[in-house]
Amino acid sequence: MRRVIVGVLILSSMATGLAFVSPRDRASVRPFIALAHPGQVIQPHQATDTNLTAFFLYDGRTKTLRFTVSEGDVNLHWAVRGPAGPGETGPEIGFGLWSPGQLEVGPLTRAQVRDLRKGRLYVEFIEPVALPEPPRAMRGQILPVPGVRY
Repeated sequence: MRRVIVGVLILSSMATGLAFVSPRDRASVRPFIALAHPGQVIQPHQATDTNLTAFFLYDGRTKTLRFTVSEGDVNLHWAVRGPAGPGETGPEIGFGLWSPGQLEVGPLTRAQVRDLRKGRLYVEFIEPVALPEPPRAMRGQILPVPGVRY
């Protein structure tokens, strides 16, 4: 039940974000999704026991990638990286701390937009821990949602 409520809240917040985009500019907004889980984690991080869903909207007008996360806490760090496929490590494009609102990366370069559309970017969520233990993480490829266009 909690996940359903969280999902409804996230979808309504994304819809609210679209309400502020003019109809002319909506054609440039595209949705993406990442299912972050411990199965994609690469060393030196350790896998968490948590899964998250991140919902992304890329605005071609501003070249900005905005996203919300299904759950999280104030200690969760995030990074968008790429290009890289599953099992590969890519350079960092943007990073920050989790916050209850929308998170943002950009402006993206043309090459980064191409990689985004091909599913070659990924998001990594990191839970810092006390040293000397390595941080725990989860990761998910950012994939386009086919057939949906705003």
